[in-house]
Amino acid sequence: DQDGEPPTERPIDELGGSTIALIRSQPLIVLVSDVAGFTTLSERLPPDDLAQVIGAWYARCEEILGRRGATVDKFIGDCVLAYWTKVNPETVGAAVHAARELIDACSQIDTDKSDILQMAERNFHAGVGLHTGKVAYGGMSQGEFTLVGDPVNLTFRVEALTRELGH
Repeated sequence: DQDGEPPTERPIDELGGSTIALIRSQPLIVLVSDVAGFTTLSERLPPDDLAQVIGAWYARCEEILGRRGATVDKFIGDCVLAYWTKVNPETVGAAVHAARELIDACSQIDTDKSDILQMAERNFHAGVGLHTGKVAYGGMSQGEFTLVGDPVNLTFRVEALTRELGH
């Protein structure tokens, strides 16, 4: 670990009344990518067409992030949350490349799904936020793995700034 701190693990008693989960705490690289204008897309497109567009996005996210060594924590509507467990120059580089590829993938989705997106009068694009910091991750409730901590919140805020900056 870059901070000289070994990952910590500890069991959490009584999650959901009966589950014991293992929570790890260590520095991670956290990535959040969110589709811009998704609310407008969902208002303007029939659900089947919207599913085709978001399904293409999910597939590209999984392919890019998997190839770059990330773990996809979850898809939250039109957003993906992913992380890398090693923080070193190699994985930071992989995370930056993944972020760039996710942005570039939007152009491909825009082309591949142009007929659907034209109906919505929208282009397909997404913002990406990256941050590194110590987080807790593991089973926080019955059957629910997640990441928590200020670095996770900050990554979401960085991604949200992409809308304000238009970049």
